[in-house]
Amino acid sequence: MGEYRSTRGEKPPATRQEKRSLRNRVLFWTVFVSLAVWALGQFIQVPSRVPASGYATTSSYAEVRAPVIGKVISIDRS
Repeated sequence: MGEYRSTRGEKPPATRQEKRSLRNRVLFWTVFVSLAVWALGQFIQVPSRVPASGYATTSSYAEVRAPVIGKVISIDRS
């Protein structure tokens, strides 16, 4: 092939090594951030099921208040 020349003062296209280096850096940071988010997700405990208290007014309606946000697993009748 020959040398790439530009008359508009543009940078020459990236070489194969530069492209590979950029791809590897992007891949590394993508994997790193993904693993960091996963690791933080393991340490931050979010309750998936919480107890609640309340009363049932009809068969299809109940007043329920849970102390935290989550899926209610049981209702303590008070």
